[in-house]
Amino acid sequence: MLRPYRASANRRRESSRRKPPIHVFIRQSAFLGNTNGLLTGWNLGLALGGNHLTDVKTDLGALAAGTPGWPRPTAGALTDHLTARLLSRSLAPADRTKVATYAAGGKPPQTLLTAVQAQAKLPALVALILDSPYFQWR
Repeated sequence: MLRPYRASANRRRESSRRKPPIHVFIRQSAFLGNTNGLLTGWNLGLALGGNHLTDVKTDLGALAAGTPGWPRPTAGALTDHLTARLLSRSLAPADRTKVATYAAGGKPPQTLLTAVQAQAKLPALVALILDSPYFQWR
């Protein structure tokens, strides 16, 4: 014959074994962050790239000046130079192709940009790189 108290104690012991300790959830939440933190970071990247911060000036021309072929670089060269300057590392090949294709306006990364196109893409490229997971992993 089973005693009810003991049966409920066994159930409590079994259920406590199945649940991970509370610190696992705290650690996971620290890595996941929250949507407000992500949105704030994205807005900061956009503001820095577009020079929309009060009392902060981003010299995008100086940032891109070392790009091979500047002021008429290829989209791939501009992407590589900006990621090296902003991230101190390179992007994965698939991600580099996507960013360089964006910089080229949907064309291949080897596309030669005009000086006007390069200047026009700089704010968005800087924001895209700063808002990428690569910058967050830094």
